[in-house]
Amino acid sequence: MSLDDFIENFSYLYVTRILSTKTGWTHKEVAAWWRGSTAEGLPSKANPKARLDKNPQFEVRVTKSCNGFISLLQLDQVSMFKGKHNIFFMVSAVDGDYIKKVDKATMICMSGSPINLNVVTAECDFPPGLSYPYTFTVLVATSKSG
Repeated sequence: MSLDDFIENFSYLYVTRILSTKTGWTHKEVAAWWRGSTAEGLPSKANPKARLDKNPQFEVRVTKSCNGFISLLQLDQVSMFKGKHNIFFMVSAVDGDYIKKVDKATMICMSGSPINLNVVTAECDFPPGLSYPYTFTVLVATSKSG
């Protein structure tokens, strides 16, 4: 199939990765929600006073340099693929501290631009050269406040 035909016929492409303890992966799932004062959103023209540290942030403790796979799932959905909100996450090497600004020097990975999909994912390379075990910070946000 040509690329043009593929683009014309498909809107999404999902590649499945099996993450199991048999392949050396460990799995941690966190159930949380945010709204109101804990949902500041991302700074933008429409939301200029937004502060990143007013969004939910989680710690991920990594024991050695490795690859990780982070997935943010939005339970409020409009359709099979679309969520109600544009969602986003980023992982930073700020050693357990809150992310207050986007700093390319400490950013490990991000999910890309905020998008209203049910699930956004990114593979993160937890780099060598840090003193492990190390606590990374994951910031999750919507594009709008509230």
